[in-house]
Amino acid sequence: MRLDRKLKEWVIVIAGGGVSPLFLERSWEDFCKKSGGKERVSVVAVDRGADSWFSLFKSGKVLLPDWVVGDFDSFKKEGIPTGVGVLEFSKEKDFSDLEGALREISKSPMVKRVCIVGIVTSLEKRFDHALGVFLAALKFCPQFESIEFLNPEGLFICLSQGNSYQCALKKGVPFSVFSFFESRVTLKGARYELLDAVLSPGTQGLSNESLGEEISFQVHSGAGIFAIPGYF
Repeated sequence: MRLDRKLKEWVIVIAGGGVSPLFLERSWEDFCKKSGGKERVSVVAVDRGADSWFSLFKSGKVLLPDWVVGDFDSFKKEGIPTGVGVLEFSKEKDFSDLEGALREISKSPMVKRVCIVGIVTSLEKRFDHALGVFLAALKFCPQFESIEFLNPEGLFICLSQGNSYQCALKKGVPFSVFSFFESRVTLKGARYELLDAVLSPGTQGLSNESLGEEISFQVHSGAGIFAIPGYF
């Protein structure tokens, strides 16, 4: 069974990071607003993340997921309603359920933007797992316009070459830009701007702040990361 057959341009991925129902609901509303409407969004729940999403669905606040994926070691697939696609991975695999979901999503030529909800929340308990998934996102990032990590600590956006991110932040709001390898970027609307400049790995882009205008971050070559602490 192929995951890519039912996916739309915008895909929200529900990880098993244990975020609150309220945060899940706000994440859904935020991503739907960015996309232009919930009819443009597909939902992929990953293993234990399905449990949280189905609980929210029963309250009538979100849509039924399009797919549930994973090896089902922490969520029983027997509870999945009819009409929801199921993609099961072997428990004897050398990748995480979330990386497997990203790999399958990347096969769809329709998908442009992906938002992963909850994974960085597990940083304190399993920093190795969170770091591994973040690196996997960088691997698949060139297949999309962007991959977002949305969690209670903030918003992290991975952008590949030729793509950009715009947002409106209040004056003085802190944010940072990073690159895991040498990239060329343009950053406007910030206290410290960059114009077709080289952004190297390290803290070069750490602790910038908004001027109260629209911020634009464009990646000309390589791959960039835009980070907003405390997004909500």
